[in-house]
Parts: sequence; C-alpha cells; structure tokens
Amino acid sequence: MKSLLLLLSGLGVILGTVPAAGQTPPGAAAARQPITKLENPISAAYLREHLRKTTPRLILTAEIEKELRLKLGSDPLVQRYWRYLQTDAAEIMRQPLAQHRLVGFRMPTAFSMMKTLGILAMVHRLERDPAVLRRLDAELRAVCAFPDWNPQHFLDVSQMSLAVALTLDWTGEALSAETVALAKTALIEKGLRPSYNEAGERMQWIRGNNNWNSVCHGGMVAAALAVAEIEPELAAKTISRALEYLPNSLKEYAPDGAHPEGPSYWRFGTSFSVLAANVLQTALGRDFGIARSPGFMESANFRLHMNAPSGECFNFADSDGRTDGETSVLLAWFAAQTGDSLYLDRAFFENPSHAERLAGPGLVWLSQFTEKKRSALPLAWRGRGTNPVAVSAAPMPTPISSTSRSKAARPRSATATWTPAPLFSNSTACVGWSIQATRTMSRSTKLAFRFPTTPSRASAGRS
Repeated sequence: MKSLLLLLSGLGVILGTVPAAGQTPPGAAAARQPITKLENPISAAYLREHLRKTTPRLILTAEIEKELRLKLGSDPLVQRYWRYLQTDAAEIMRQPLAQHRLVGFRMPTAFSMMKTLGILAMVHRLERDPAVLRRLDAELRAVCAFPDWNPQHFLDVSQMSLAVALTLDWTGEALSAETVALAKTALIEKGLRPSYNEAGERMQWIRGNNNWNSVCHGGMVAAALAVAEIEPELAAKTISRALEYLPNSLKEYAPDGAHPEGPSYWRFGTSFSVLAANVLQTALGRDFGIARSPGFMESANFRLHMNAPSGECFNFADSDGRTDGETSVLLAWFAAQTGDSLYLDRAFFENPSHAERLAGPGLVWLSQFTEKKRSALPLAWRGRGTNPVAVSAAPMPTPISSTSRSKAARPRSATATWTPAPLFSNSTACVGWSIQATRTMSRSTKLAFRFPTTPSRASAGRS
C-alpha cells in the first residue's frame, strides 16, 4: 500500500497537481490571474442599432432555421433527435399544466419549464401544429400568472425567464397579442426587475464566481433581449451588468478548463454561459468575448476527461457521479463551434433521452455541427486553476493497467458546500473506496484511482 501511495503521489508531482518541495501550490498562481474583461459597448442606443430586426433571433434565426430544415432531411442524427423531441412533446401534452409549488425554498417548476417550453416551442416552430400552439399558449399563461418566479432562489427566476424568452422568440408571431403582452410583462416584473433587489436573499450571484453567477446572468440576458424593443434602457442595463460580472465566473475556467465545482456543476454553469453567448451572438451579432475567455472552450476536454469507464464521472467538489443526456447536448455546442467530432456523443444522439433543460436548443446545436477534425484526448492531462485536477490514462508500472485522477483539494473552493478530503476512489462498476493520504503526499491533495472496464455510452464522445 505504501508503494501505491508513493506511486500516485509521484504521478501528482509529474502532472503538476502535487507541489514538489519548495514549489508554489498549483492553484495559487492561477487564482491570482487577473480577470479577463468582456467587451461591453451596451447601451440603449447600441441595442436600437444592432438588435436583429426580425424574429427568431435567440439561438434560432431565419438562416439557421433554413439550415436546420435541410439537416432534418439529410442528417440521420438530427432526424433521430427530432423524433425524440416529437415523442417528448406528445408526452408533455398529456401532462397537467405547470403549478406554482415550492419544495423548501426551491421551485422545481422552473427546471421543468426549460424542458417543457423548449421542446414545445421547437416542435411548433418546425411543424406549426395548432394543438401544440394551444398548449404553449396555456403553459405561458399559467406560468406568467404565478405570483412570482421565486426570487428567494434566483436560479428559478433565471430558468423561468430563459424558458419564456425562448418561447416568445420562437413562437411569438403565432401567439395571441394578449399572451405575448402577458409574457413580456412577466419577464420584466417577475424576471428583470427582481434581479436588481440586491438586498434580497441569495443575491450574491450578481458579483459571485460560481455557477449562480453564470446561470442567473445568462437567464437575465435572454429576458432582456426578449423585451429590448419595449424596455431598451432596462435591457441595456441588464446586458451590460452581465458583461461586467460574468468574467467573475468565467475566470474559474482559466487557464486549462478545469472547473472548480466538478463535472456536474460544470454542466449547469457552463450551459448558461453557452446560452448567453449564443443568444447574444444571434441577436446582436457577437458574444462580446464569452467563448474566448481563457480556458472556456478547453473546458469541454475537462468534462470528457472526467468520464469513467464505468459510465459515471469523477465526482469531486460539489459534483455527483452521474452522467446524463444534458451533458451530451451541451457538448454538441462545443462540437458545432469547433467542428471537432471529439465532442459529439454519437451514441447519445442515436438513442437520445433526458436532454432536459437543453432539449430545444440541442436540436439547433446538433444541426450546426459539420465535422472538420477528429481529435483524441491526451493520455495525460492536467487542469490548473483554483481547484486543480490531473488525469493519467497511461498504464501504471504495476501488474494492473489503470486510469487515475489526481485532485488537488484547496481549503477554499468556489463551491461552499464541499469539504475537501484526500481520497482514492475506484469507480469500476460503481464501487468506491477511500483512504486518507499519508504524509508522503501534500495535505492539499486528493487522488482518484480507477481501473478500466468496458467503455460505456458515457465515454462514447471520446472516440
């Protein structure tokens, strides 16, 4: 056992996650890196000049929709995913309308509305089915009549705002004028205005550096663009605020893409940064530097490196070990942006399920993918930053070939609920075990040690 500890500790030094004697801890230098500011020319006048004059303009545009329809006739993966959306839409139509219901201080309806409205709006956009439109109208009226969108847990407000904004943008010309007016009023009064109550509960997200920052600002950006023509000053103020403070969470990807909150919250936070970049790009013609933030695009590699052969992922920080369809859909955006099939989970799109919040936008991102290259993940990788992690998939000098994860656990973390502790974990067939590190290792280090099994669908995106 002592030799194993020494072996893995040596691996950490080689990969750079465990400091050798006299070295600075690996996250310290990255933590001191200056924030990379985003471009921020936003004003009401800027919006009046640059906002796309026609809808759709959030993720979809007339040109993007034309290409999407072509792919529906020619691309088998797009066709399969489209059939999945149609099937889910039919199931949604059989369910009761959304209700304002709290579980503790959270409102689960906000999560489900991103999926419900996203799927129904996309299906109506492409099919023009009157029954789907009637259901969309009813859903919008229901959620916009809620007394509030639960500002005590602003993640709910953000998700509800984004769902309503995309629905208005994709189907607004088919909805009644009364429903459109009701939805825009709700975006303003239940979404945007409560975001300026800085004395309210859990409002630290405005200047924070964790997933709340990207999720909440992302939803507010979409809401602002949806009402920019009737509230240009409020919209400009909100988008400008997002561009000012989003770098606080974006800097956590620097310099290599390692996300300090682990793979689960990489998905949550990154999805809203992607959505913000996407709606800004389609509505205003640029994302103002979001996707160019240091380490942001590289973070897709981080997420793939966290996949275990068992089908789970390395659950460090505030992350669970699950892999899911939402992650595969999000990675499709990275595939579309880079043309790299490394990020396209073909196995998922051949049999899609549980796309959840990103179900609607996922069809657009998948249709935008054109293969330009096929990269491979390196066998050894390290992600520096505020919570470093390293990966080695090379055979270890023992009788058993292995894959290891070396995790540097700093006393502070962007996720407040995680108490780091050194460990080893064996994720083969979902079996785990842990032991405390000895003095042969840095006390700020945790290592995950895994044995390979038959590759699963969760790791299919690597091939």
